[in-house]
Amino acid sequence: NVFCHSFTNDLYYRAFPSIRAMEKSLSSVIPLLLPQQDDLFSIMRHIIDKLDNFHRGMHWKQLEISDEVIKSLLNGDHIQFYDFKRKDGDEVLFRFPPDGAHALHQHSMFQFISSKLIDGSHREPDKIARIDYDRERNKLVFKWCSDDHSKPCKKVFSSP
Repeated sequence: NVFCHSFTNDLYYRAFPSIRAMEKSLSSVIPLLLPQQDDLFSIMRHIIDKLDNFHRGMHWKQLEISDEVIKSLLNGDHIQFYDFKRKDGDEVLFRFPPDGAHALHQHSMFQFISSKLIDGSHREPDKIARIDYDRERNKLVFKWCSDDHSKPCKKVFSSP
């Protein structure tokens, strides 16, 4: 038998008091840490890199999505998080999305970005597709840019 548990035994013992008895009948314990914010950031960056590589040369020359955009996508407004707190207080021990990394693919804003990027009307194989975060308006902004940094980028759309 294999039993997967997260973070520390102490956390589980407090959440599930009967677990000590169950562990005596198990032969292996495999620690499993649920994805944290940094993990989700790395996973989202990997998803974006795959999207870039798959459509590079057909839809754009290169896809650039800033770290600030990814951080805005991973905040609590777009992904539901569960806070695992100490029993005796409000201290958050760790946060995780109940859907794990699946939450990233199902993410409404990521779906919006993906559909807009891959939409047939947005093809510029010789341009850089750049998505930035506009803090003043709290929106994502999509632009077409050239390799020549002296030329201004052309704004195509912004998020709702």
